[in-house]
Amino acid sequence: MGSMALNDKDATGGALPDGSGPWAPLGKEVWLAVLATMALLAVTAFGFLPPGICRGDAGDLQLASATLGVMHPPGYPGFVTLGYLLTQVSGTGITGLPVDPAYIVTLACYASGIVTLGLCVLMQVRLGVNPWVASALVLALTCHPRIWLNIIEPEVYAPAMALLAASTYVFMRYAMTGGRMSLYLAALLFGMTLANRPTVIWIAPFFCLAWWLARGRWDSSTKGWHNQLAGSWRVFARVALLAIVPGLYSLGFILVRDTPDATYNYIESYNAEFHELPESDAGWRAKGERLWWQISASEFQRYLVESPRDAWMRLRWLYLEFFLFRTVTFLGAMFVTGPYLVPMALVLAGVGGTLLYRRSRPALCLLIGMVLGNIGYICTYRIYGLAGDLSPLMFALTVTAGVAVSSLIPLGAKRGRRAVAVVLAVAAGSLMSLDAPRRVPTRPTDAIPCLNKVDMATLPQDAVICSIWPESTPLWYAQNFLTRRLDIEIINAGATNWYSRVAHQLHRPIFMTFNPPRFKGQDIEPYRNLWRWGDPQPITR
Repeated sequence: MGSMALNDKDATGGALPDGSGPWAPLGKEVWLAVLATMALLAVTAFGFLPPGICRGDAGDLQLASATLGVMHPPGYPGFVTLGYLLTQVSGTGITGLPVDPAYIVTLACYASGIVTLGLCVLMQVRLGVNPWVASALVLALTCHPRIWLNIIEPEVYAPAMALLAASTYVFMRYAMTGGRMSLYLAALLFGMTLANRPTVIWIAPFFCLAWWLARGRWDSSTKGWHNQLAGSWRVFARVALLAIVPGLYSLGFILVRDTPDATYNYIESYNAEFHELPESDAGWRAKGERLWWQISASEFQRYLVESPRDAWMRLRWLYLEFFLFRTVTFLGAMFVTGPYLVPMALVLAGVGGTLLYRRSRPALCLLIGMVLGNIGYICTYRIYGLAGDLSPLMFALTVTAGVAVSSLIPLGAKRGRRAVAVVLAVAAGSLMSLDAPRRVPTRPTDAIPCLNKVDMATLPQDAVICSIWPESTPLWYAQNFLTRRLDIEIINAGATNWYSRVAHQLHRPIFMTFNPPRFKGQDIEPYRNLWRWGDPQPITR
């Protein structure tokens, strides 16, 4: 069995129940539990993956990855670059395999989610949790639709959480062993997370505090407080530099790829509709203004919470999501009912936090950072759905719950308790698999059926399609990858400002993905699953 705790006298924690040394090699049973958990999740989720391009933000990531384009703010350049490299293995890449590039991106996000949950099991084991108990908790965690959707939908949340979990796990290794390479790798991984998901800036102070807690044990050989301080700042400077490098890449990526000639550029599409930004070819000042608009997510400032009442409502939403939105499926199976959930959660958090304090204070600091950082993000923006990402909060609380029950079924438990842990893991796995069809979203993101009805390949020559945002990305993708109908112009415009985008093109066949208002002298008729303007004559209001 593996473990990672330090002695009680160390600055970072106390000994684990089985008494093994810090970061000992993991035994066969641990790897069996980890791999079995990941394999069961992978097999169960695979059949729910969308087969191709998706609507909305998922399609945005797929399209940007396939074209090395610019996504919606803040742009996620690292994810787009990685996605682009992976799509080169698809049908247009080096192997010649007939795989849709959009599906490659879906598989990458799916793999990220599976890896994240595998790291959740490993992190618990390193903190003294029985591997089968850790497996049961992780399998129960996926019964929450938010975690499940992060696995099966190609969104940015699974890759971001995978990087954050990997950074935390690697940093724990540094806290237990003192290996500088682990510290530097953790900084680089956190920097990659921050560069692509700027909202994790809430967690950055806790990473700094965790490093400060861990450094005392490994810098004690340096004589004199001034020498220790100087050495610490040198290390901190290297860590900060590694954390900044991914951000510099992100800035450079947006500057280079933000051009009118890019196959896909969200900034260009947004500006064509709203005219709020200068043109990208108007000089470096204009480029800088567009860059700041992108990385600061200025488009979404309208969602900022503006009053304490708004913040309170966000906390209420968080409570409903966490406790009453099918999170309790596994607990309900063990006859735990609603009124006891909050007290039980508080008890688990208190016991788990106490044990974490004794076993690894840096780990406790990182987990607190995940919880408070996620809550801070939720209370900052009025956002819902997958955009209100709860992955860091749920990851941290799952690890804490595992540590809380580790005294009942410890890492080195005897045969009887181990059998109970295996039964719990099997029960959680069965529940996760049987309940999976109920967690499928009511409105699937898969855009292939809609595209098949549009049948873009047979639309009239030089047609114009006016579309709202969720439908635009799959149409652009179909144009560039599925049909090569480059004569068709696809315009992203909301249902309230579409007319200004097509008024100068009335001589062309015009189609809409929504039913527009009727104007005098203009016929509008259904066409497949679109709406087509009739006789192209001037419109009078």
